[in-house]
Amino acid sequence: MPEHRAGLWKIDFTAEGRDKAREYARQASADGARVDVMQAGRYGWSAVGTHKQVIAVRDAVMTGGESFVITRAVTAELYPDGRLLAYEGDSPPAFREQTRARLGFDPAGDDRWEPKRAFSCPARILDVILLDPAEWPLRQL
Repeated sequence: MPEHRAGLWKIDFTAEGRDKAREYARQASADGARVDVMQAGRYGWSAVGTHKQVIAVRDAVMTGGESFVITRAVTAELYPDGRLLAYEGDSPPAFREQTRARLGFDPAGDDRWEPKRAFSCPARILDVILLDPAEWPLRQL
């Protein structure tokens, strides 16, 4: 049984031509969730999606004899200006202390913290804070 990991993943792969790259993405689209490809050079392509989608792209490009590499998607690349988030857990003081101690960031420094537990999260910590919803109970605004 294939392993499926939480979070966003990225696959970079070769394909000669946009039609071939789109065909790989079409084969990887499952359960109504579409995977889009972006050109990353003359013969290079990238796709970002769930682990399941990226593995499906991998299987398609392997069958096509293409080369590929899979990495965890860097959320900071997707949101270079950061994201507005809201804390939805039961212990705002503990969350604040954890972010200060582990990440060197204080969400209460944002004026939106007090009324709504909202804060602007810098791009440099998005990967850590968004990809583990069990540890970091947050909602993107």
